[in-house]
Amino acid sequence: MKRVFFLLLFMFTGHALAETIDGRTLGLTTQDKNGFHMVLVVASAKAASSSVLSVTSDKPARKIHANYPRERFEKLWRSVNTLDLSPYKLSKETKDLGPADNYIVTVGFGGRMDDLVSMTYLIPKCKASPEIQAFVNKLVAGLLPVGSPGLLHSCAAGKQS
Repeated sequence: MKRVFFLLLFMFTGHALAETIDGRTLGLTTQDKNGFHMVLVVASAKAASSSVLSVTSDKPARKIHANYPRERFEKLWRSVNTLDLSPYKLSKETKDLGPADNYIVTVGFGGRMDDLVSMTYLIPKCKASPEIQAFVNKLVAGLLPVGSPGLLHSCAAGKQS
């Protein structure tokens, strides 16, 4: 599952990473009542851009590539570095990423594309701190349908790990 996820993420973001990047990326993968969503924001030398893939059961997959406010990216980059994401670091033993129950947050950094290092975090939606929830909401603001990111299952339903 993880290999398929990362292959999809790489294929989906290939156009953005073909540019000269400054080595920083922020990503989110999630699933909610509006569908399955992958968002990647890439900082290039002069600007930032976003790529969004949304898949729903009743519509064809929707891919959108757009400019992303550089100032917003910079604020998010500073804020992600203040969050304690270490307890959520993805381990090699993880078999199911569970985007319906977890936010899959990716933070990438490095110099050139071949030096890019990314860290992936699996954050249970129902256990996300207010700071993490605010980061997620700001990252995808205006990029996803109204109500996303959200829950597919109620937290009270006991689906969270």
